Amino acid sequence: MNSQQELIDVIKDIAKKQNHTYDTPATVLRVEGDTVWVHIDGGADETPVRKTINCEQGEIVQVRISNGSAFLVGNASAPPTDDKTANVAHFIAEEADIKAVRAENTATEAQATAVVAQETAEEAMTAVAQSLTTYETWYILSATTPTQPTEDSHTGWSTIEPAWSSSSTDNLYFSVRTVKGDGTVTWSAVGMVQSYADLQILKNAIISTVANNYVGQGDSGITELSSTMLQNANGVNIFNDTLAVGDSYAHIDGNSFDIKEVTTDGQIDDENDEIIASFGKTVIIGKRSEYSIEINDGNISFNSLGGSFLSIDINYGLYFGFPVGHYANFNNYGLNLNNKIGLTDRDNTSITSEEINIYRQRLDAGNILYQEMKIRADGIYTDYGIFDLEGTHSWLPYKLKSEIISASATSYTFTDSVIKEESTIDVYDTIFGFSPTNMTVSNGSCTITFPAQGQTHSIELFAWD
Repeated sequence: MNSQQELIDVIKDIAKKQNHTYDTPATVLRVEGDTVWVHIDGGADETPVRKTINCEQGEIVQVRISNGSAFLVGNASAPPTDDKTANVAHFIAEEADIKAVRAENTATEAQATAVVAQETAEEAMTAVAQSLTTYETWYILSATTPTQPTEDSHTGWSTIEPAWSSSSTDNLYFSVRTVKGDGTVTWSAVGMVQSYADLQILKNAIISTVANNYVGQGDSGITELSSTMLQNANGVNIFNDTLAVGDSYAHIDGNSFDIKEVTTDGQIDDENDEIIASFGKTVIIGKRSEYSIEINDGNISFNSLGGSFLSIDINYGLYFGFPVGHYANFNNYGLNLNNKIGLTDRDNTSITSEEINIYRQRLDAGNILYQEMKIRADGIYTDYGIFDLEGTHSWLPYKLKSEIISASATSYTFTDSVIKEESTIDVYDTIFGFSPTNMTVSNGSCTITFPAQGQTHSIELFAWD
């Protein structure tokens, strides 16, 4: 029996008792003025009644209950006394009894109406109870769609929704349990929680893209991240399952993202494999050994076979040609045209705001021969001479010196007695694009200032009066 039906039965019992008059024995517990506290068998521990006859604690009295009131109608332990108070109470009791009988007749007349009202109330209470319906959502994790639960079979189901777990491969399902006011219980068809399923789909997609996110580290110190990803001390390499000469792979380190070319079948050598594209502080497109474009801070160069045939530099100006052959340089000093043949022979023409210089140098019988002509505003000057392989001028006050300069150096001082404060100085370097930023000349020395070249190089200095 459910709680709603019990409520209906209680209401019925109360209605019946309110329309009934009866007497019952009771034991006097204590007397307080006109009120006697008694204990009625099967009733409350203490029940208050009106003192209509005399009585004392412990005596057995007769209690009449009528229309919601209670009073004494007899004392079984002792006969009535001539106590004035008791006598008065006795008369009051008789009068009350008469009134009670009259009230009982009135109640009997109203009882028929009450019964009809009670039946109507019962029908209303039943309708209300049937309308009191509750709903609960139950959940379960399962790899497949579970069977619809019932009141007798719902093991594994819970009203607590579980949190999503990346380690689980199950989906989350739900069913709604409905409890009606009359106690009827039903379970809905099983449905899937779509948001949970979407997370599983996303996780599976990531796993299929990068399988085995971490395998472990072997004795070689190499950590496999997947079948096509390898990490070592130089960075991370991403490649195809098979490697052959000419295949490309990606190399990522803290400085750049490089595309490199495999030079040995089935093997990655990220220290020696050639770069075919690089993206970092310097951007390289193409092989440096063949044709490439390089972009870095302040310089754009187009290269062929290891050399630059066109370069634009904010410090050195515009270069085009090849440093091992013909090239031209245009900067804020002027225009310089060069034809370099081998290590010793070269032709050079420079045009500045002060002069036009035409210079030719050849190696002949172990000596360096040169011819030079300068065209200035005050005239035309010509010169020629002979140098031995040590760079010493044989008969003119002219000196050629060669020095090795470190990669990080930004200045170099030449010291030689042939250098005079009034000397004309010309400088050449083995690095293409070399251009001094300052030159200080004094008797016996010449200090040249230039940007660090990033590699060792050699400066050639010419000085003449």
